[in-house]
Amino acid sequence: MVKGLGRIKRKRRSGKKSPTRRLCEITSNHRRGRGKTSPLVETRWTASEPFTAAELLQHARNFGLQLEPRDGGRLAVRPASKLPPDLADELRCHKTVLLSLLTPSRGWQSLPPLDLPLVALRPSPTPAQRDLVIAYLLRQCANQHLRSWLTRRKTLYYQTISPPWHPHLLAYAAARDAACWQLNRTEPGVWSLLEGLDSCFEDLKSKQTETTARH
Repeated sequence: MVKGLGRIKRKRRSGKKSPTRRLCEITSNHRRGRGKTSPLVETRWTASEPFTAAELLQHARNFGLQLEPRDGGRLAVRPASKLPPDLADELRCHKTVLLSLLTPSRGWQSLPPLDLPLVALRPSPTPAQRDLVIAYLLRQCANQHLRSWLTRRKTLYYQTISPPWHPHLLAYAAARDAACWQLNRTEPGVWSLLEGLDSCFEDLKSKQTETTARH
């Protein structure tokens, strides 16, 4: 249905920061020089630079194309008459990840749907709750596609919410949405679960320290 293309090289970033600041930087828009908005409909496709699967999916939608997963691991594109050949090649190259984006499953490092509704209500977590949720997502950020999802999510909040929230709240909102979807829980439910896990971890560390001291 779509033609193949070689692999696209991607750049990786590293660095250690505080949980909130690190997620702010990980999800920062690396294309901020292009402005905050993009055309609603594209008329010309150019593959002059690498794209992630999430970005390709958005470009396809900008062309008025609809991507649908089909049985047998196939990817359908409608209407096929509007699909530029080069974009078809890119979609073919990223077909596996595109299918996972279109048919996401919940769990660790899973990708929430791109059309997951935004939560317009301003978040009000405690600093401890904020750090727990952000740390939970940071541990998953080896997944480049999840980082891309968080970047897009944070940008959507920045473009949609008026007046804009503080960058720390934007980072938290993106992390919270991902965590709530992955764990299939409400925001308070995510807090409760992560607080419980953190408490268990601290108890284990304490017992391990006591055991070591005895020996």
